[in-house]
Amino acid sequence: MKEIITLETANRVVIALGLLVVPAAVAVGYWLARGSQARSTVLRRTAVVASLGPVIILLWRLYLYLVRFDPQTGYFGLVSLRVLGLCLLLFAAVGLVYGRLLSSK
Repeated sequence: MKEIITLETANRVVIALGLLVVPAAVAVGYWLARGSQARSTVLRRTAVVASLGPVIILLWRLYLYLVRFDPQTGYFGLVSLRVLGLCLLLFAAVGLVYGRLLSSK
């Protein structure tokens, strides 16, 4: 039986999407700011959205580290409730920060 998607493929997809967010956000932000009266707000939001790409990659790497399997020590983070709670708190906090930054005027 084969996996539907391997970890290497998922890693490449997340990194590619994370890297594509930056130029896409800049291009869309520029296009929106051209005819907007609130140019500074659009450009600030563009910067926030553009920063999502590297943050997604960073969080993905952190998640992979937290749920890793280490055969030498027997550590298997995927079954740890502490890791689950940490991931929940961390990802929720990042979501709240980005939600606040994008919703403020």
